[in-house]
Amino acid sequence: MRNAIKVEKRVAIAIFCLKGYSDFWAVGNMFRVCASTVPSILYEVCDGINKEVFPFIVQFPRDNARKEEFARGFWSLWQFPNTFGALDGTHIRIIKPSEDPMDYWNYKGYHSMVLMALVDHEYKFLYTNIGRQGRVNDATVYNFSGLKVELERREFDSKLHVIGDGGFPWSPSLLRPYVQTGNMNAIHSHFKTRLSRARLVVEDAFGRLKGRWRVLLKRLDLGVSNVQRVVKACVALHNICEQQKEYFYPEWVPALNEVALNFEQPNVAVREDSNVEGARKRDRLAHHLFHDNILFNTCNSKSSRKGSQMGTQWNCRCSNERFIN
Repeated sequence: MRNAIKVEKRVAIAIFCLKGYSDFWAVGNMFRVCASTVPSILYEVCDGINKEVFPFIVQFPRDNARKEEFARGFWSLWQFPNTFGALDGTHIRIIKPSEDPMDYWNYKGYHSMVLMALVDHEYKFLYTNIGRQGRVNDATVYNFSGLKVELERREFDSKLHVIGDGGFPWSPSLLRPYVQTGNMNAIHSHFKTRLSRARLVVEDAFGRLKGRWRVLLKRLDLGVSNVQRVVKACVALHNICEQQKEYFYPEWVPALNEVALNFEQPNVAVREDSNVEGARKRDRLAHHLFHDNILFNTCNSKSSRKGSQMGTQWNCRCSNERFIN
């Protein structure tokens, strides 16, 4: 009768797989276990993380005091006011599913699953929606998500909001940039620059997630339900790493760049919805930001889209400011 594999060894096998060693035969050989045992151990550990860790480490701030705490962090680090989260989606490459494969085929030419996430000012995930088919856009994922329900609650503080790109439907609780035009005025252009800079924190979070847990850089040759289990566990582990201030190594960036070139993310379908309250709030904020006397220097910035942390230097003349009515 074989001895049971110890918990420590099971966790080590799962972490090794998530770090990018997706060849179960090679992992089994390394840890001296049967190759067929490796995936069952991986899913068992992921299920444990998702059940016992994820609910406590990935939490949407439902009370206004917590939202305001994140908003102060966004102002301090990214100089964008009243914001407690940045929203975006990323595509995780998967093998062709056995059921409804064309639903997962995105227009960039590969099968994928969407991870939509809300991220705080320090690259930690506050909310995730994992599993929508790759053919759908970010707006569709958002419209059928629990996040939209939360942001449209009657108890929601009207002065607070999250920020997203031009692909999301906007409202007073979800601000997005003005649509780029040839005759965009200085106020709108300045607002677009400020919002885009703050919103890069979510793209950077995706880069850090995939850079640490490299199984997400490869094509996941797993069933759809197992992809969801693995991605969700990676998100929880990412938040633990960020909480513990784990270093993100520059050597991880080239692999991110290579994947970005070979498997492009589907582009944002820019849309300009009509939302009177959202438009008024955005216009007020745009005028305020245009005259708030914050100077920034982007000469030392590093592209967050390539997985590295933003290095923009700021000279803030009104650092005591927190909320704008």
